Order: sequence, then structure tokens, then C-alpha cells
Amino acid sequence: MEVIAATNYHRAKTEDARALWEGIWGKAAGAIALTLTVFAVGLSVAPTSKAAESGNGMVQCRNLDYVKSHLCSGAADIQRCARHSGRHLLSFAVNVPLEVRMLPKPVRMLLAPVLAAIAVLVTAPSVRACDIPAAVQTIDPPGYYDDASGYAEAVKPMRNFVSRLNTAAGKGDWSCALTLLDSWAQSDALMGHISGYQGYYERSWAGTDFAMVILHMPRGFRDENRARFAAIDPWLERIAIATRDAEAINHLHNNLVYWAGLNLIAIGTVTGNSSLFDSGLLRIREGIRDIEPDGALAREVKRGNRALHYHTFALIPLVFAAELARSRNIDLYRENDGAIGRLANLVIEAVDDPQSFTTITPIKQDLFPWTFRDELCWVEPYYARFRDSRLPALIAPRRPFDEWRLGGNVTAFWGAPLP
Repeated sequence: MEVIAATNYHRAKTEDARALWEGIWGKAAGAIALTLTVFAVGLSVAPTSKAAESGNGMVQCRNLDYVKSHLCSGAADIQRCARHSGRHLLSFAVNVPLEVRMLPKPVRMLLAPVLAAIAVLVTAPSVRACDIPAAVQTIDPPGYYDDASGYAEAVKPMRNFVSRLNTAAGKGDWSCALTLLDSWAQSDALMGHISGYQGYYERSWAGTDFAMVILHMPRGFRDENRARFAAIDPWLERIAIATRDAEAINHLHNNLVYWAGLNLIAIGTVTGNSSLFDSGLLRIREGIRDIEPDGALAREVKRGNRALHYHTFALIPLVFAAELARSRNIDLYRENDGAIGRLANLVIEAVDDPQSFTTITPIKQDLFPWTFRDELCWVEPYYARFRDSRLPALIAPRRPFDEWRLGGNVTAFWGAPLP
């Protein structure tokens, strides 16, 4: 199984496929390692000669207890061993083949550590889960609407890194996540010169993701590794400052300004930089002021057949910024007479009945496949905050929400139980 998984890992053509086979590879290696380890322990304590031949049940039972006590500490670990390896592995290790048990004890004692060492070596492939992609020095793709295929190819290396980072965070592998961030911070990744405009958006989104991953890290883990953030925090601040000063974003006064605001708030929260936080707050408040009495955003209405998509997309940074701002006792949900709620209501109604959006524009709307899928991720913190009774039916069939700009699995970090 491990060979099959390893072969398919190297043959896979997409990151999703590689991640799938990588996971299977790791599980197969783990199972083999556990089997060898248990076998080694069983070999070292296996009954000899007459006891082995007689199949003395009491001896076997004592050996089973010995293996459990040496491989697993505590009831929870014993259950975990049983769940992952199965009782048949333990039985196999204890009921060592007769031919092996008949070997002289010194020989068996020599074999046991050899098998244990092999078990350690077998687990080596799992290290690949934290392979660090080469740092992308400059992110400067063509515009998404200018050259879709060129754009997709140009952002692939950066998205590959983001995918690995978010996967590590989703698994709770914080050591790997920190190693990934530290590596790119040491290389000052993404800070090269940008000649176009799309790169400013991409760097802003990536920086937001990096900050969100850090915010999801357990406080104790962050405190224990404070020294490693000596390189990461200044790097994030450079990304935020470049976003703050990007005229390619600032002149737009649309959803991209709101996303820049979330970038500044998230990074300002991570680094404790109040100046960045305040700059982000200005941009988010601009977005809140832009929301009209009917919940519409005038600049996004001008997107024609993409207007609904961009209303949904614009809502994401506003909601997540509102959540982060609460740490400073700022209630953005109340501002402009509850404007975020009006925009949320507009989108919720459009999800339930797309025709309802004709009250905003008569133009037939053209949605991306992800518009009403992962880009509805804002519903997780929004439902957790307000318990809107309309949302469980919308959330349940779409979980888990995964947004690459927000640390990956939004449901895991922001979701609340549904009724």
C-alpha cells in the first residue's frame, strides 16, 4: 500500500491529488511502523520453547498487557493504538511465529531493536508533509480578467505554499506551519517589485492568510516560539505596509480596499502594531459607509453580471474584520445603522432566491462556481455571532467552508454547532 501511495504521490499532477496520496502514504507508513514496533516488543518478551509450544494463555495475556503498557501510556493512548492498529496487530506481535520464538533468547533480543529501528526509518516519508516550497520573491501575474490561463500559471507557486500552510494548520501541525512561515519570512518572500496591478491583490490576500493562520495557533504555542516570530512579524508588517501604500488598490474604493483593510487589521492584530490596525479600520469603515439602505454597494453594482458575486466577495473582509475588531471592543456591526447586517441580508436572500437580486439590478447575474460555495464562508462567524435562523439550512450542505485567503478551513476555526 505504501509503495502504491508513494508512486501515485509522485505521479499526481495537481496539488489536491498530491495531498491526497501524501496522506495515504503517511498512514501506510505509520501502520507499517506500528506493526514492526509492536512485533519487536512482542519478540523481546515472547515465551520460549515449551511455553511457546503449549500456547499458554496466561503467558500470552501477560505479554499483551506488557505490549500495551510499553506502546501506549494511559487509557486514551491504548484506545488510540487499538483504533489505528487493530487488535490483530497486537495479537500478531504477541503470538510471534513459533519458528521465531524457538530462536535462542540472545538472538531474539538482537532482532527486536533492529525491527524497532526499521520502524523508525519507515516513518521517514511522513516528513514530506512539511516540505517547504521555494520562496516566491515576486508575485506579479497578469490580471485575472486579462489573461486567465496566464494568471493561473503565475500564481500557482504562491498558492502551492498557501495550500501547504493551510493544510498544516487544518491538521493542527503548528510546528510545520511555523516552519513554513519562518522559511518564507527569512527569504523576504513576495516583496519583489510588482510591475502590474494583480500582484498587489495577491500579496494582500496572502498576507491576510498568513496572519489568520497565526491567529489560529494556540496561545501557548506562540508564546513558546516567540523567538521564531522575530523574523515573521517584521516580514508580515512589510507586506501590510506595502498593501497600505499600494495605489493600485487605494484608488479603487471597492471590495479590494476592504480586503486590504482586513490584511492590515489581521497583521496588526498578530504583531501588535496599532498603526497598521488603525489603517485597516479606516478601509473597513469605508466599506461599511458604502453600504446603502437596501444593502447594496454602488461600485459593485457597476460590475454588471458579476454584481452579486462581488457583493458576496466584499462581505467576507467586512465580517472577518468586524470579528477581529471586537478584541479592541470595537463593534463594527453596529456602524452605519447595522450596515453589515443589511449587506448580509441582501446576500442571504439572493442565495435563497437569486431573483431577489433583481431589485438591485435587472441584469442577469453570472456567478462563479465558488460564489455560493466557499465564498459564503463569512456565514460561519456571522451565524456564531447572531444565530440567524435562516443560516443553518444554508450552512449545513456546504460545510466545511474552505477559503485560501483566511487560513483554510473556516468552519473548523469559526463555525458553531448547528441545531
